[in-house]
Amino acid sequence: MTRTDVGEVLTRTDWALLGQQKLQLVLVIDDLERRCDAAVTYGRTEEKEMLSIRLEALSGILHWIDALQDAAQAEGYPTVFLLDVEEDSF
Repeated sequence: MTRTDVGEVLTRTDWALLGQQKLQLVLVIDDLERRCDAAVTYGRTEEKEMLSIRLEALSGILHWIDALQDAAQAEGYPTVFLLDVEEDSF
């Protein structure tokens, strides 16, 4: 396995596509949150626990992407944040 420089990865990143993918991730997280709330409302404890595990995992990935974008932007990479992406384009 060859070692890749982080800067090289950031240079090759399609920031607009990552912004669109991040938006889709946010929509999935929002859906999981609604489903988790419904599971609590209807007393479905096992379902709530399963959804909470997924929600935590995906939220962690979202936070990592946020941190990556913040660091890349600080280094001058042309990052695209959710506010830059048209939600109605999906």
